Amino acid sequence: TFNRARMVCGAIESVLAQTLADFELIVVDDGSTDDTGAVLQERFGAESRLRYFRKENGGTGSARQHGLTHARADLLALLDSDDRYLPRFLESQVAFLDARPEVDLALCDARFEGDWDRQAETVFGSARWNPPVSLDAMARGAWALPSAITMRTAVARRLGFRSVFRASEDTDLIWRFHIEGFRLEQNPEILTLYLRHQGDEGAAQKIDDRTAFDEDRLGMLEKYASRLPKSRDIVCAIHRLKAERHLRRGERAAARARYWQWWRAKPDSSKALRGLLRSLWP
Repeated sequence: TFNRARMVCGAIESVLAQTLADFELIVVDDGSTDDTGAVLQERFGAESRLRYFRKENGGTGSARQHGLTHARADLLALLDSDDRYLPRFLESQVAFLDARPEVDLALCDARFEGDWDRQAETVFGSARWNPPVSLDAMARGAWALPSAITMRTAVARRLGFRSVFRASEDTDLIWRFHIEGFRLEQNPEILTLYLRHQGDEGAAQKIDDRTAFDEDRLGMLEKYASRLPKSRDIVCAIHRLKAERHLRRGERAAARARYWQWWRAKPDSSKALRGLLRSLWP
């Protein structure tokens, strides 16, 4: 959590309300400048299962890694301070993994809450949902909501959370998860609330920084491309992301060249043609 003194309390309360009571709750304060520490001490100081750690601000990846170094359980569940668990989250996820010793990560469904521009009630129910079940899926833009993830702690320690990609450390971990040959399965139960907010209760919502996510996705495609078979979809994605980067920087000639390469690689792409027109006329 970072500068979400009130919001994080809701996340904590959703963990304390779990039907499975045998857990440790690690809260990592990533150098908040508000009164997060004092608020948590006042509200949860008597809760023996809660362990609070404060560190210098380093971003989401470093905060998750800090929590991982202190984790003592065999399973690790993630929860962002602006999301919530439904009461059966831990019970269902633990049972799911206990029944499947060959599975290393369970990804549950999540219900959208708040002012989302979505046509579905849940993440899995969205027509645009691309499950992150393989390297091929990751190359096509798959992602996983961190607050829907429960994984084996030994696997998390082997991979680690890194800060190379500032907005997508969780997606980077899933890339490396598949490269290492680990197995992910979807738990169809709706167990998490994916909250939409405008930053009025603390730090701004990370998902609003689309530029950062596009830069991260481009970086991952380039970094891990050697692990993937040659694919027109991957080539097109790289051309598109580079074209949009050039356009954001006002580099219209470079953007135009990239959009043209994208269209040539996939001639039926109307999006490529629209981008080409954007590069011609401001």
